[in-house]
Amino acid sequence: MSLSASPGYQLTFDDAGIRDDLERCREEDRYAYGRILVLLEQLSGNPADCERYVNVGWQDYEIQDVGVVRSLQAERIDAVRVKLWDIRAWRLIFVCDPLGRRAGLVAVMQRSQNYEQDHVLWDRIKDAVQRFNFGRY
Repeated sequence: MSLSASPGYQLTFDDAGIRDDLERCREEDRYAYGRILVLLEQLSGNPADCERYVNVGWQDYEIQDVGVVRSLQAERIDAVRVKLWDIRAWRLIFVCDPLGRRAGLVAVMQRSQNYEQDHVLWDRIKDAVQRFNFGRY
């Protein structure tokens, strides 16, 4: 599913993976689940918000930190993980296509998970990068 965030900027979701992630989140933390759903709706309609979520180093009243996912960078995939102030137990992982001004949400996961060593997740992300037709740098 793709949602037009603004002219020249597009937000895409890995439907199957995100659906499973959100179901897990709903079962484990209803507040975080509701907050993430509101956030996804917000991101689909506001280009400034989309850019904040993929801008490495960004911090504000909502976003605690946007950081590079180094293990995906090693695979030449531009990706970031986002920590939010109000749902501290969860993080969002986006892949990015800066030249095309596109971002793809590929995972919603607990912060306690070691995403750097989750090979199933990495395969899911690599598949999403291909489906989204995002280039590798």
